[in-house]
Amino acid sequence: MAINTTRSASIDAKSQSVHTKLLTEMLNMLDSMHEELKELSDYAYDKIGKHEFSIDNIGERLQIITDAAAKMNERWTEGMMPKETSLLHGSR
Repeated sequence: MAINTTRSASIDAKSQSVHTKLLTEMLNMLDSMHEELKELSDYAYDKIGKHEFSIDNIGERLQIITDAAAKMNERWTEGMMPKETSLLHGSR
């Protein structure tokens, strides 16, 4: 039995054409997916950055409030007269 080389070449050409087309489509899909993932990544990092800034801002505000409360407490304690101090401790 002899191999028909004309027919064999035709089948190989069609097969390669299909493979090339599939590979091209897959590469296009991968490029598209890569772009989508990059956009998602950029979006996520942007959101994380905003939340980090917000947390830092809250920390700064809490520190300011704590410092102000401590100063008010010091002023209140220092401003008490001896008579008021004795009333607080239960002696007259």
